[in-house]
Amino acid sequence: MVESSAAEFYLRRDPAILVTLWNTGLRLAELLSLDLTVVDFEAEVFRAVRRKGGKILPVYFNVDVAIALRRWLWQRKEYPNAATNPALFLKRPRRTFEFACRRGPRWQIREARRH
Repeated sequence: MVESSAAEFYLRRDPAILVTLWNTGLRLAELLSLDLTVVDFEAEVFRAVRRKGGKILPVYFNVDVAIALRRWLWQRKEYPNAATNPALFLKRPRRTFEFACRRGPRWQIREARRH
């Protein structure tokens, strides 16, 4: 059961990460630091993102990002402790939930460039 849940987890999270990186220009560290509280779907913006140089700025996103994030958030809520963890992107469900692994998205970006 955990394996099928993990596969479904990645099917929503990973595309959301890649679509968000591609369409917003966020750096990986900036993306992984996002909390649920900064996402505003009405205005299509991440509010108060700490950018390079320590500046806190809004980052606007498009409808593709909104769709990918909504799909991810629909899947995210099904995991234990998701309601108590403020991180937008979570790790694969194991013992505990934490911020998304930084190695995963980088590997996926490298793989996408190869193909």
